[in-house]
Parts: sequence; C-alpha cells; structure tokens
Amino acid sequence: MQSAQTSCPGCKKENIHPFRVCPYCRFPLMEIAGKYKTFKKLARGGMGTLYLARHARMQVDNTRVIKVIDPDMMDTHGVQERFYREIQVTAALSQRNEHIVRIYDDFGEEEGLGHYFVMEYLEGDTLTSKMKPGQPLATPLVFLLFSQLCTTLNAAHQQGIVHRDIKPDNILLIHRENHDHFVKVIDFGIARSDHATLMQLTRGIVGTPRYMSPEQCKGDRIDTRADIYALGILLYELLTGYNPYGLDTTGRERSGMAALSAHTSRQPIPLSHWQPSLKHLDPVLAKALAKSPNDRFETTLDLWQAMLTGQASSNSYDNLSMAQTQEQPFVSMEKDTLTSSNFPQRPSHPHTPLSLPMQAPNTFVPPTRRFTPVPVDEDATTPEVEKVKPFS
Repeated sequence: MQSAQTSCPGCKKENIHPFRVCPYCRFPLMEIAGKYKTFKKLARGGMGTLYLARHARMQVDNTRVIKVIDPDMMDTHGVQERFYREIQVTAALSQRNEHIVRIYDDFGEEEGLGHYFVMEYLEGDTLTSKMKPGQPLATPLVFLLFSQLCTTLNAAHQQGIVHRDIKPDNILLIHRENHDHFVKVIDFGIARSDHATLMQLTRGIVGTPRYMSPEQCKGDRIDTRADIYALGILLYELLTGYNPYGLDTTGRERSGMAALSAHTSRQPIPLSHWQPSLKHLDPVLAKALAKSPNDRFETTLDLWQAMLTGQASSNSYDNLSMAQTQEQPFVSMEKDTLTSSNFPQRPSHPHTPLSLPMQAPNTFVPPTRRFTPVPVDEDATTPEVEKVKPFS
C-alpha cells in the first residue's frame, strides 16, 4: 500500500492528501497506470507537460518520462482517435528502430489528469547544444548525423508517421557503446496539428517557425515532404552556422512572422555563400528547400543519396579529417579520415537504420520499392510553440 503524500513534489505545498492532482500546480500525485510515480517536472510545451517518473515495482533502470497532454488539446473532433492510433504505430516503430525514442505500451487516460504516454528516459544532449551562431559543425559529423536521421525518418514515413517538428531540440545525442553521437529522435507528432489558419499563426499557435515548410505556414495539408523541408533547414544550419532565412542585411535575426513569410516567398541564401568549399551541395539544399512539395525529394533516403552523390562528385571525402570535429572521433575506424569507401551508405531496405560503428561497412544497394508521400489527417490539435530565436 502506498503511503500518503503530504507535500507536492512540484510546488512543495503541504496538505495535498487525498488529491490525485495537486490543487495548486496540477502536479500528478497518483500512480499513473498504477505503477509510475512522478517526482519531477521536466518541461512544459504547447501541447502538454513532461514529467520524470519511477516504476514503482522496478529497482533497476526504473526511470521513465511521462508526457501528459493538456485536456483542451484532446477536445478537437477526431483527436482522441488519432492519439490512440499514432501512439500505437509509433510505439511499435520505436521497438524496431533504435534511433526513435522508445514509447512503452503504457498510455491512455487517467482520471483527473488527462491523456498520457510513457517514454524511455535518455541521458544525453540535444543537437542544440552542439550549435553555435556562425560556427558550422565539421562536415563528417554532419554526415554521420544525417545518415541516422534520414534512415530513421524514412522508417517512420513508411508507416505513415510524419514528425511535423524536426528541429535540434527534438534530436538527442546519446552515448551508445563507443559512439558519442548516436541519434535519438524524440517528440513525434502525436496529437499535434498538421495545419493552422493565418489567424492562428498570428497568435503563435503553430510549430517551430524556423523549420516550418511553406505548406505548414499557409495552413495547407502536409505529408512526409514537410519533414524533408525541415531536414533541409537543419542541414543548412549545421553546415553554415546560419539559418537560410534568418539574417537580414544588417545581420539581425528575423521575427517569427517574418520567418514564416520567408518560407513562403523568399529563396534561401546559397550554402556556398557561407561555405564555398561545399558548393557541390547547393543543388541538394535547393531541392530540399523547394517551395512546392512536388519539387522536393520524394523520400529522406533520396535526400541522403543526393548528399552522398554530391560529396563524391567533389572528390572531397579524403579531405574530411576527423580532426575537423575538434573533439574525439565519433566513429571507430583504423584511420582518422572518412573516405568514399567508409562513408555511411544508403541501406538496402528503407526500414533498415544505418549500422554503427562503420568499420568495414557493407556496400548497400538503393531500395527499388517506392512509396507515395502519405497525407496526414487534418483533424488534429495545435502543435507546440517555440519562438524564433538564434540557435545557441
């Protein structure tokens, strides 16, 4: 029998028994799903709150993350059905793909609290921590990250799951065996809106403006190619240290609304403006950041293959020294240089994540099976909100 709690772990107020939720700060006091006891609030977002919890009946590896969805987010027609559908698909996908944060089979609705789902707890840093204004990451490191990102998102897209909010904060880098840059993609678009009216945009009820596709900005229906656009923005930022639309002639960052406008009406500054040595990747970024989804890469694997092809055509593999990372080598190899023979290649099947470490990698054959980008349901809630700001 669990002992009665006398103070709230969140706000520290006394005399909270016998409430299931703290009457002062709404911190969960009950055992969620009959076995998870929350002890710390991690973060608050536009669609809910993250809590740290412990499994009450496990002594080892018992820490979990629980996301509690705001009750008003679930009031929109069709959102509950979509929540249960997407949580099950994403949970199943996370069991098969190590690069997707694991979602356990504990999810549902708790009286007085609302809808929730349980995820694995990961110790690591977000990709944001690696990014500094005007300072590009080493090209080999960027390629290593994208080898994992592209195959992981392709696996999700094959199941009809669109992330909808690809950004550095949703990419976690953890230590896995001898790899310090093992990618975990978090916060898939469960119960998140796919579209918003311009009126909603002015109120800030949208995703992250810096990474939104033009169709998201205009409130149009989105599909998997919205994630490809966001990957293009991210690739540009990692390789240059700048957002392709983020600077005006005075060098100041654009406002949120100006960024949304730029996605729909402005052309990005060519990558080679900041990095002349990467001019061979200009066509790759131009296609990834095309205004029309029909002009972008069809799949994330196509994006990855174009990156490899562009890099190969420049004959610059042998110049990608590990010393450029300014930190410990991020893969274990006999030589401290990435060459065309040991660069991560496109996998033989779209569901297959790249194998790490990359010692003597297999020669992969591009998949022959194609698929049509999957449109997503328009009946959904509003996404999490983040103000546009320089990454740091």
